[in-house]
Amino acid sequence: RLVVTSTPRPIRALKTLIAEPGVAMTRAGTSANAGNLAPAFLRTLETLYGGTRLAAQELDGIIVETDGGLFRAEDRARCRAAKPARLDRVVVAVDPPATATGGACGIVVVGR
Repeated sequence: RLVVTSTPRPIRALKTLIAEPGVAMTRAGTSANAGNLAPAFLRTLETLYGGTRLAAQELDGIIVETDGGLFRAEDRARCRAAKPARLDRVVVAVDPPATATGGACGIVVVGR
């Protein structure tokens, strides 16, 4: 038996654990424990996360996707295919940002 308590971040290990047969998951938001937390701490959490996407994760205990992500986890899972027996050729293409302030970098991997 195992009890895991955590902020539910969208990480593979947590999603894998939740998907295991026989796993019983319960969820409780911060408000369920409000009687055991300092009022100033609760106000700080509300100031930090109130009205944001992360409020669902940090205050309500719900897994949310990463801000700014181009693809959702469901999209990536849906596009996975069976592993081929053998690839004759694999090409990796990288398109780095062209400016010092550029944040996104394109990476494509293909094989045949």
